[in-house]
Amino acid sequence: HWWHPLAETGLRSRYSDDLLWLPFVVLHYIQETGDLSCLGEEIPFYDGGAASLWEHCRRAFDVALGRRSERGLPLILEGDWNDGLNATGSAGRGESVWMAHFLYYLLTRWAALPIDEATRTRFGDEAAVLRAATEQYAWDGSWYWRATTDDGRQLGAAAREEGRIFLNAQTWATLSGLAAPERARQAMDAARQHLYTDYGALLLAPSYSV
Repeated sequence: HWWHPLAETGLRSRYSDDLLWLPFVVLHYIQETGDLSCLGEEIPFYDGGAASLWEHCRRAFDVALGRRSERGLPLILEGDWNDGLNATGSAGRGESVWMAHFLYYLLTRWAALPIDEATRTRFGDEAAVLRAATEQYAWDGSWYWRATTDDGRQLGAAAREEGRIFLNAQTWATLSGLAAPERARQAMDAARQHLYTDYGALLLAPSYSV
């Protein structure tokens, strides 16, 4: 959503996840190389000025953590990783459960890096708050619902006739470590039951008719 290599221009998107892919990539670079010195490299901002790579990542976390609903779940805004949910939360009220899993994944992994103690503590605390909100509000009995619209309608919830269950709300709940083991097992069992086919896994089911 945010960069077009051929034109070398950026897009100021209101997609909730775009800004977090930088700390995702930096995290995995550090895990692979052990090179923490990269965090001190000066990187220009698109609109002028420069700051350390760590400052770019820190600002991404600050913005993402500031975009939460009254229930403590991340806002979906114009959309997230699933482009089929574009404009779900354009008014700034819709929520993304996948974003909760993604943000939790990043917070806990960064908290495990040998960076400053204050940041590690803060990220650990924020992850715990995010996990509590997700477990309280996003569990639908057998799986995690996927998102809410601005008017509060749940997507990927058992009560829906179409789009009752989404794949990546179950997979990311599991691989992020946010879901407790029993819920992770239930969520993946539900994904196997409702989404696995002879041709691979469906992104959601039942399909939408309009």
